[in-house]
Amino acid sequence: MTLKKPKEPLKTNVTDRWWYPLLLILISAVVSIVVTWFTFQIQWSQTSLNENRNIANSFLNEIEILEPGILYEVSVYSDSTQFEGPPKLKIDPFYPETGLFYSKSGDIGKLEPNLSQKLHRFYYRLTRAETDRKDVNRYYSIILTNSTSNNLERTQALGIIDDIYLDMIDNINRAAEQIPELKEELRKYTKS
Repeated sequence: MTLKKPKEPLKTNVTDRWWYPLLLILISAVVSIVVTWFTFQIQWSQTSLNENRNIANSFLNEIEILEPGILYEVSVYSDSTQFEGPPKLKIDPFYPETGLFYSKSGDIGKLEPNLSQKLHRFYYRLTRAETDRKDVNRYYSIILTNSTSNNLERTQALGIIDDIYLDMIDNINRAAEQIPELKEELRKYTKS
């Protein structure tokens, strides 16, 4: 048997591998960029989530503060009292001009679309009831102070006031009906 001559190891020239260091640098750069991007995304997501929780919590707190007053108004301004004489003058606002909705309404859109829509509808009804309250008080005060108007003018004006008054009652009732569902959804949102 004849022995075969062992094969010589493959000889490679170092200059044939000049691209290895560049490949390592490129891979390191890509990995660094990907890790940085993921870290940024996670931090941004956490910040956004915390901001949305704060927004939801703020509106939840305001609704809980407003709730007793709204429910009281619903009991006072009911449809059954409408025909027991002229509309009642209401001094206290349904919703104050310094309310959170006026300063943070743009933040509602940052919440989940369904919740955002419900909050906008709630505050629309509340602010609409407030506008109607002001109109009823203003028109009724004009009628009371204007002694020169005849009975027909007074009757027509009272009819207009009645329409505004009924709209006010409808809006405050609908806002009150939304409160339990809004509170439940906002609580879920603040805990997620």
